[in-house]
Parts: sequence; C-alpha cells; structure tokens
Amino acid sequence: SVALNPLNVLATVVATFVTALAIAGLGVVIAMWITDFENFGTIQNFITLPLYMFSGAIFPTRLVPPWLHAILLLNPLTYGVNAIRGVLLGYEIASVPLNLAILLGFTVVMMAIAIWMSRREV
Repeated sequence: SVALNPLNVLATVVATFVTALAIAGLGVVIAMWITDFENFGTIQNFITLPLYMFSGAIFPTRLVPPWLHAILLLNPLTYGVNAIRGVLLGYEIASVPLNLAILLGFTVVMMAIAIWMSRREV
C-alpha cells in the first residue's frame, strides 16, 4: 500500500524534481546537438520513449534477464522510478538517497556536456 504521510509526500516531490532535472539535463544535451529544430521532437521521442519503456515504470526490473538488467542500470530514469517507488511503497527505502545521488551525478554530467557543446559552437 502507498504510505502517504507528510514526510513521504515531501520525499516524493524531491525525488520527482531530481528525476525531472536529470531528464531536463538530457534534453539540454539533445537540444545542443540538434541543428534543425523541426527534427527535435522526433529525436527526443526516439530517445525518451525507450528510456521510459525500460525504466521499470511499466514492468518491474527484477523480472528481466540479467543481461537486460545490466542495460537498465544505464538508464537514468530507472533510478528516478526506483526512488519514487521506494518512497511511496516503503521498500528499498535505504536505496533512495543513492538513487537520487546517481540522478544528480547524471544531471551534472549532462549539464557539463551541454556547457562544453555550447562553448564549442561559439
């Protein structure tokens, strides 16, 4: 069952914000890479749809074969889903800070790449 107390609601908001920040960082890198704005939506969907499909939001990642599980660990959205699910359902609650730290690290890397790309373009 979902545990809705003020602390869990706050933790869910924080986890959702950090997840959105990480995905926004990826979006900035994609935007810096695209030269034709008309193709941005297509390329963004080509990247974000698989991220969503293989994040654990649709099916539990523990049910996939080990080789696919290793690939899922490269998906930043997996860590966001795990953090939000951990907070709301109360399982693996100890892994929530690690999931958020991984997302923040991903965000920093994406923003650094975006800054590097913007300086390269000038």
